[in-house]
Amino acid sequence: TGEGKVLIRPDVAVFTAGVVTQAAKVVDAQLENTRRSNAVLAFLKERGVEERDLKTVGYSIFPEYQSIRSIPCFESPCPPRPPPKIVSYQVRTTIEVRARKLVEVDKLLSGVVDNGANEVGSIHFTIDDEESVRADARARAITDAKAKARVLADDLGVRLKSIVGFSEQ
Repeated sequence: TGEGKVLIRPDVAVFTAGVVTQAAKVVDAQLENTRRSNAVLAFLKERGVEERDLKTVGYSIFPEYQSIRSIPCFESPCPPRPPPKIVSYQVRTTIEVRARKLVEVDKLLSGVVDNGANEVGSIHFTIDDEESVRADARARAITDAKAKARVLADDLGVRLKSIVGFSEQ
């Protein structure tokens, strides 16, 4: 068993920018949502965020209902309650943004709000090339495992031949 650790600083911030609109007609909510989402995307591109770092990760339409109060009933059987009425529609678009310039993150976060987003969140920091870091950690773990195996083989008075198993976590 070997262990390999690599400590690095994040070089990418990932966050979501959401645009939520509401209108009496679904088409009006969609049009306003599209207008504001396009403004958010245009702002991000102006600030140097590449197309490959922008991804729509959610789009939904929800009806908003108004319950109609029923009149108290003192007879049996009571008349059926009227069904809830749709009074408006809410449209939600969520865009995932990968910011490769960490010094720009604050400006991007406030800028998306200034340009139409009304939900911003899910921010986390990561690295752009995770596989190369994993490969480095794996190489260190293998070196560590081999060193431990040599010590153990010497203590036991046996000779090492070949690896009989490998697993990675």
